Amino acid sequence: MQVEVTPEETAVLIRWKKRTDNYVLVRMKSEAILYASRGVDVGIIAEMVERSEKTVREWLAGWQASRMCSVLTGHAGNQNAAKLTRTQKQDLKAVLAQPPSRSGIDAEFWDVPALRDVVKILFDVEYESDSSYQLLLRFCGLSFKLPDPFDKHRDEQAITRRMTEVKAQVNQLLEAGCEVYAVDEVRLEHEAETRRMWLPKGQRTKFYVDRQKVSQSFFGALSLTSKKMRLYPIEGNQNTEQIIGALERLQRETKPRRSLLCLTTRGSTTPKP
Repeated sequence: MQVEVTPEETAVLIRWKKRTDNYVLVRMKSEAILYASRGVDVGIIAEMVERSEKTVREWLAGWQASRMCSVLTGHAGNQNAAKLTRTQKQDLKAVLAQPPSRSGIDAEFWDVPALRDVVKILFDVEYESDSSYQLLLRFCGLSFKLPDPFDKHRDEQAITRRMTEVKAQVNQLLEAGCEVYAVDEVRLEHEAETRRMWLPKGQRTKFYVDRQKVSQSFFGALSLTSKKMRLYPIEGNQNTEQIIGALERLQRETKPRRSLLCLTTRGSTTPKP
């Protein structure tokens, strides 16, 4: 399929083909049209530009219809028309069979951003839509779907059963005249953020952010008899030694009472007087 190209058009197409700042699609179309103007077979042109014969015929038909305008199409920016050949797809399939780090891609697994990078690096081809990369993943035997959702709900039946046991145990202790406490540890954090901006004349604005974080741990004991809370700050690290110290302090403060019982909802812990 031979096309007619004037000397002026030939000069422009040669410049477009040589310019590296042009889109890849523009350079490929220019090269294909120049070859066709010399009577080169479409199959050879497709092999030279690494595109299918059908695509090359469409380029040449567009040239005959709108001349130079067909080279600078609206698809040049997004390059959706610049598709990979079968050979390139097979090469890409071999690349995706290896971890991304083998190809110099900083990613833990293959996803659309990582695939976009490797296609650009290996074949100098870009697609505008993510769906094109998702189809490439499917062609290469990879799934572009998100993992199946994981049910993070707790075992509601086990929780209900344990709470029933705790309530029965607490009621027995309260009826026996014991004072029951529910205890827990908590850690509060307060973060203050200060933003400062410096605007020196004739220079770029400088922006500073200072963050200060303060934290404090507490041991709390709620009396199920009087409904009053006893709160004890924990100094330093929140560890077993600190918790034992808070329990001893709670025991000293409530010593005149008949009995003291610290209760937890954990299944492996039994209330002790």
